[in-house]
Amino acid sequence: MDTTTYKKIPFIYVGPGEVMSAGIVLPLVCATMVGLRFYTRKSQKVALGLDDWLTIPSLIMIFALGICFIVGVAKDVYGYRTVLPSDITPENQTTKVIPSYTIEAKIEFWFQLFLILAYGFIKLSILCFIRRIFNITKGTIFNVVSTAMLAMTVMWTIGFFLLFLFGCKSKVWAHWAPLAQFTEYCGNGLAAEMALIISDFITDVMIFLLPLPMIWSLHTATSRKLEVSAVFCVGAVAIACSIVRMVLYIDISYLGYSGGYDLNQTVTTMLWYSMLEASLGLITACMPCLRTLFRKGFLSSMVTSLRSLVSQRSSTDPSGTDWSAPRPDPYSTIEGNVSSGSGAPIHGVNGDLAKSLGDTDSATSPTTLGHIHNGFHQDVSRV
Repeated sequence: MDTTTYKKIPFIYVGPGEVMSAGIVLPLVCATMVGLRFYTRKSQKVALGLDDWLTIPSLIMIFALGICFIVGVAKDVYGYRTVLPSDITPENQTTKVIPSYTIEAKIEFWFQLFLILAYGFIKLSILCFIRRIFNITKGTIFNVVSTAMLAMTVMWTIGFFLLFLFGCKSKVWAHWAPLAQFTEYCGNGLAAEMALIISDFITDVMIFLLPLPMIWSLHTATSRKLEVSAVFCVGAVAIACSIVRMVLYIDISYLGYSGGYDLNQTVTTMLWYSMLEASLGLITACMPCLRTLFRKGFLSSMVTSLRSLVSQRSSTDPSGTDWSAPRPDPYSTIEGNVSSGSGAPIHGVNGDLAKSLGDTDSATSPTTLGHIHNGFHQDVSRV
């Protein structure tokens, strides 16, 4: 029986059951959300956009993370205590080869790479969704900021992916070597992880705040502003999880590799929160698109469509709709040309909105603004 006494850590470890549950349930929930997103687009006859397609690689990465968890539990390393040979103590474990830690570190190496890609694709999907909602005009502050954030997210993803992939240069084996050797060949791994965690949190907050100024600059009822803001604020759940994970990493960084804590259980707990954040990020990225699922009568319509699909009697549904035909895009109301009278675009806030109308006086007219913001509210409700 293992009687090793490890240094106590100020947080609760997750067990193999929680790890296995996260590895199985979270990917399935994410797959359901992504599937419903595509189903909703089809039922609304909305053309698929880049924000939709980016959820596919995001989902693949989530499943890859889940597989890492399942393998880790099957190998008795994720969620389990680190079993030390008789000649190794918690104080000198960083200088010795520990079979269970070697297995854990190999899985962690791939987990980190999949995680970075998952974060990147999810962030890009959300940014593309926000840009799709608001009509983008060159030169506006919103266009510049959102474009800069897209570029920053791409560079962030590529940069950290390469850092974690080639952090040990050609000595890839050092990633699962004893931690003393890892530090010798790869530098301070905790510093790289802290940089990833903190920058991930900062970019999450920036994306979370991006659409709010545009929404709250609209001349419409506060209740409507709150309703539209709530569509985007669901991302706060993932941010909360990111904060918890960041606190865990800060605690461990102060202890260092030689802190005398249980390596496997500590790493497992931190990765578990990383998996939870990534999954919640993808789920919340899909939630705004699924609002119509809760509309009266929509669920019964979905059941009817599914029955029609199963029966495969024809390529058209009972209403005669040809699903192979091009889909009109409801975003055209937001992105339309105001001169055509088909809708009013929202290019930015305050002065930018007036400029987009081409008439400063009409931009400040209560009637005109009421038409614009009512139209915006209706379009957002369909997203």
